Amino acid sequence: MDVHINMSYSTGLGFRTLVSNYLGLDGLNHPLCEEIEALIDSTEVTPAELAEELMQDDDTDVVLRGVVSFVENRKFETSKTKELEDSNCKLLDGDEKHNGSKKKKKGKGKGKGKALG
Repeated sequence: MDVHINMSYSTGLGFRTLVSNYLGLDGLNHPLCEEIEALIDSTEVTPAELAEELMQDDDTDVVLRGVVSFVENRKFETSKTKELEDSNCKLLDGDEKHNGSKKKKKGKGKGKGKALG
């Protein structure tokens, strides 16, 4: 049986907790942590994705630079997806307006005929 679990996205505070658990750092001790927290607060990243990134290497600097890169890429992908969705919606709205003016009703309308009887 497939079960889908909806989980929330991570926040800067959640990232601090993950950094503490996986790297043994206080979230304020590293210069990249503040930048990462701001990035995380401005995009949608799950705690599981962040945890996966935090387990990539034993070197803290390498790991945190990888997290910055990952979150920046996610933010870029999300913005591109939203742009595509917006442009598709505008195209669809334009088609509906364009086609809507040319549509004619087919068939007989109610009340437009001779009464029987």
